[in-house]
Amino acid sequence: MKIIGIILIILGIFMLGILIGATMIYSTNTLNEQAFKINNENLKIPNSLDDISNNCKNFDIINTSRCFRDYVSTFFKYDSDNIYYILEDNEFKIETITSKSSASYSSTNREIVDYLKENGGNCREWSLLYYLLCKKTNYQCSQISNDGIVGIFDGHRYAVIYNETHYCKLDQLSVKCSEIENDE
Repeated sequence: MKIIGIILIILGIFMLGILIGATMIYSTNTLNEQAFKINNENLKIPNSLDDISNNCKNFDIINTSRCFRDYVSTFFKYDSDNIYYILEDNEFKIETITSKSSASYSSTNREIVDYLKENGGNCREWSLLYYLLCKKTNYQCSQISNDGIVGIFDGHRYAVIYNETHYCKLDQLSVKCSEIENDE
């Protein structure tokens, strides 16, 4: 009887240890996400790239990406109508308005934010915004473009932020991060 009692006490302590360990693992991940959300709970609409990058640059790559997305969400407007049609040689041609004005984005970092707040943008403009934000951090970045097939599906563009261990795809208001697996 005494041995069964001791076994039950040891078993109880063991089960309590497993429960505490599982709770700590879960709460650590949850707390990291909650801490990030609490810090960015009352976001104000930014006036420039610097407003966003200065508030997001001290996070790890995943939370930097989330921070970018959270600030962008304060003024995000999708606009697929920023195209115009021209008749040239009896054929309709489609050109985007932004393709004619994108050079101005590099003149001040405020112009792209002001433009997007006022007009909204499509995947191209939002990708460019994330790319320019990334350039203000220590992370690597690129824009991925799919030209699409006329009459079948439209092209698409998104930004990717990466370092040695992770990469995050920023696609308008979507952030998907993954760990980079080494083949070693």
